[in-house]
Amino acid sequence: MVKKPSQATELLLTVLPILHDTYFASALVVVVFVYEV
Repeated sequence: MVKKPSQATELLLTVLPILHDTYFASALVVVVFVYEV
């Protein structure tokens, strides 16, 4: 979360309330994967 925290924050804010905790973990994995690649 050093390149573009804005997109990550927006994505998380959009995914958090909709997908809850279960999918939140997957969202984090996806975000981390995207930032790693």
